[in-house]
Amino acid sequence: MVMPRFQSGGPAGDARGNARAPAPDSAGKGTLVGAGPDGAAAAAPHTPGVRPPTPPEFAAMDADLVEKLWSSRVKLSFERAAFKDKPDDQFWDAVRGIGAADLHTLSVVCVGAKGVGVWPHVQTITGWYTYGSSYAIEFLGDPHTVTGSGAWGKDFPQKLVQDEHNHTKHEWYRHNSGAGSPGMHLGIDVGAAYNNIHWDPTNPMDHVGDGMPHVSIVPGVPFPVPSFEPKGQAIYSPGALAAHAAEIGFFGEGAKGLVKKPESPTEKFLHISSAKDSADKTNQYADMEASAPDRTDMARSAAIVADIRRTAAAVLALHKTAQSAALLPDAGASAQLDDLVKQIEPARTALWAPLAALITFMKLEAAVEGTSAFDTEAQWAAAETWKAYDWIVDLQRRRTMTKLTKKK
Repeated sequence: MVMPRFQSGGPAGDARGNARAPAPDSAGKGTLVGAGPDGAAAAAPHTPGVRPPTPPEFAAMDADLVEKLWSSRVKLSFERAAFKDKPDDQFWDAVRGIGAADLHTLSVVCVGAKGVGVWPHVQTITGWYTYGSSYAIEFLGDPHTVTGSGAWGKDFPQKLVQDEHNHTKHEWYRHNSGAGSPGMHLGIDVGAAYNNIHWDPTNPMDHVGDGMPHVSIVPGVPFPVPSFEPKGQAIYSPGALAAHAAEIGFFGEGAKGLVKKPESPTEKFLHISSAKDSADKTNQYADMEASAPDRTDMARSAAIVADIRRTAAAVLALHKTAQSAALLPDAGASAQLDDLVKQIEPARTALWAPLAALITFMKLEAAVEGTSAFDTEAQWAAAETWKAYDWIVDLQRRRTMTKLTKKK
């Protein structure tokens, strides 16, 4: 099941498309050949419509997934911030803008969709999302034929399942992976304008209905209980259904911990991508300060900006490593991933000191007294980084007014 969809800069997880622009010599921009008149290397011209060579950092990405992202790039330019306004020669820059958690989602959903016969029906990728309880690819195509293979059970009642998926107009089917096991959930477009294929960590379906009458022994009932399984319908396991419902928050947030499985690779990548969100926003605040026209102590301002960018760069470097790790087949059992998780929180924590210093400095220059919600490292650690934006804008405005007042 899913939570409400969100785009770049959303409240949780990864920064879909919020990555800072890579350096001009990043792979994927075109191979440097020869030299220009000033002695600098000149970029070979790129042929529009021809995918640039795969850079080493993405060498492990599934070749079919690469081709599907490439063929979907025009549609994605309208749907995903990472692909917006990217010409063909910057295709890999667009891929770099996909957070580590979403790259992992694309990788594992691609593998899963191939295994259940859905991938050949994925014509155009339109989006993706990643949550701890669900991770998906949204796409254009016609996957309806796969549901007649006998391996898929149609959810019942459909209205309930649609409501759990943000009321989108899909017809939902579950793959028969075994009750309680991870399983693929397929939403076929019946008015949503896209299809959805996602992993659920806990499949609530026991088997696919065979269209035959059955009898069951129910504890406490002295006689067999007759039942009928509609052919092709998802027949649920009571225990797995309860676990799945708890997992997606149906019984409230408190019940999630009762059925929580050991931390999954998706949760680990979400943790890393969340830190990347913080670093991106931190860099934005540094850029705002660096370009502010009314700073008085320019040296102090520059020093704080440098500290912010240095700490943010450490987080982004770990995230870049995580992006490559997200594409590995054994990413879930990777010692490298576990090591990245251990490193990411101290790196994120290091952001708070220079951010608190920035607020203290801006308040001093703006002659603002009293306390705010972002004065200390502890306050930054407890808050969502993006929420400081309006306060920083207000401090810039007050600093300008203070400077103008002093000039009079």
